Amino acid sequence: MKITTRNITVLAASLALMFVLTPIPFISLFLVPLLFIGCTQKWHIAAMGGLMFGLVSLMYAFVGPGAGTPVAIVFTQNPWMPIVPRIAVGLITAFSFMGFKKLIRGKGKVARLLPYSLAAAAGTLSNTAIILPLLVVLGENFRIAALGQTFIFASIELAVAILIAGPLSHTVAKALKIGSYAPVVVTDFSIEEEAHAVQERVVVGAEQAYGDSATTLDKTQNNTPEDTVEEKDHDFNI
Repeated sequence: MKITTRNITVLAASLALMFVLTPIPFISLFLVPLLFIGCTQKWHIAAMGGLMFGLVSLMYAFVGPGAGTPVAIVFTQNPWMPIVPRIAVGLITAFSFMGFKKLIRGKGKVARLLPYSLAAAAGTLSNTAIILPLLVVLGENFRIAALGQTFIFASIELAVAILIAGPLSHTVAKALKIGSYAPVVVTDFSIEEEAHAVQERVVVGAEQAYGDSATTLDKTQNNTPEDTVEEKDHDFNI
């Protein structure tokens, strides 16, 4: 589970977008950076992205434009709540993408795009499915007015995930050659390993050939002309 420079670049760019999109009210784009990370990076990078998104959400619950709202109050009273579920959302998005990528094996544009949109939809639905029950259970001021608005915003978020986050992730991944479009790189270490294995096979083959030659030479040397004469005399006496 190593982290490359490209992973750090993607996380940094996504973090900047999180800071910009999270405090904007009535625009359900705040999940797009996390969904992008889940669709284009490995699962441990997606978990880091979820952690970053959770910390940004917690910070804005204290000092952002939405501070003092019922959701922000629940977050400030339960600091783990915006963090742990968002880590789960990143993981669910990443594993969903891997699963859909294996199931959908076509080479057309729709087949290439579909895993991204479906994984983004899975991530968005998991965010609603995890956060909403926690808000209802832990938020005293949230229970009355939350349900109707939540279903509306959840529908908007799902549409954004399918129509924006999925295609955007696919386009950026293809352009930057990241995620499933990343080229397969053969490292120097693997080349050295292969060369060492070939060298060992050559040495073993040479040793076997030398052993067979030595055995044949010993048999030839042991079979002297005198032994041949004795065998012939013995046959004559018989």
